[in-house]
Amino acid sequence: MFHEHARQEYCEESVLLWDNIQKYRTAPTYNTKLQLAHYIYNHFLSPEAPSDVNIKEGTSTYIWSIIETGQMDDDLFDSLEVEVEENLADIYCRFAVTQEYMDYIEEAKRANKHVRTRSSSMPNMNNVKNEPVSMNKRLSLMLSQSELVQGLRKLSMSPRSPKQ
Repeated sequence: MFHEHARQEYCEESVLLWDNIQKYRTAPTYNTKLQLAHYIYNHFLSPEAPSDVNIKEGTSTYIWSIIETGQMDDDLFDSLEVEVEENLADIYCRFAVTQEYMDYIEEAKRANKHVRTRSSSMPNMNNVKNEPVSMNKRLSLMLSQSELVQGLRKLSMSPRSPKQ
């Protein structure tokens, strides 16, 4: 559901990049890591990348310099991952106030599924369905980075929404 929302907002590449970084981190062999590192660079970071991501200047050059030497380790993409998670947090803020997500949470609650929400800090969205979402409301929905990462892992591993 989150991935689909990102695709509709034309920022799917951040979700895909984050997922590929996780695959790199857990790759079992050096050769697999090398292949994934080249894929990540060529697909998301190079100047000719088909799926350009919004990252700080110099990040891709630094990563490429390490890939070229072959001296890669598990933390090769750590700084990039932080930048991508910042992008994902912004996407999540917009996603968390969509009617589709609100309906999903309500349906999951009715089905007695364990769904962790930030209900203590979440505004009553019933009162603002047709109003623009203010920055304060968006910020009140923002997750900490660790919560975002946990949520992304659950969303990428969980079955589709109850309606599908």
